[in-house]
Amino acid sequence: MKQTLICLALTTTTLVACNTSSTKPTETKSKKTIMDTLPATPTVAGVFSCPMHPEVTGKKDDKCPKCGMALTVPVK
Repeated sequence: MKQTLICLALTTTTLVACNTSSTKPTETKSKKTIMDTLPATPTVAGVFSCPMHPEVTGKKDDKCPKCGMALTVPVK
């Protein structure tokens, strides 16, 4: 009985450890970022946006009112 339980535990552990298909994210041919999805427009000099909230714009190193991060991403 003891050997059966040990064998069952080892088999279960092996199957769980080898089953990486459900935990592995699907790979895409090209990884797109938010900046890739924005329309291509000329860069507006001196206008920056928040890395977390691209809709918030202002001068470089101003603070985002939503999260408090510095505005560092140049607006195109």
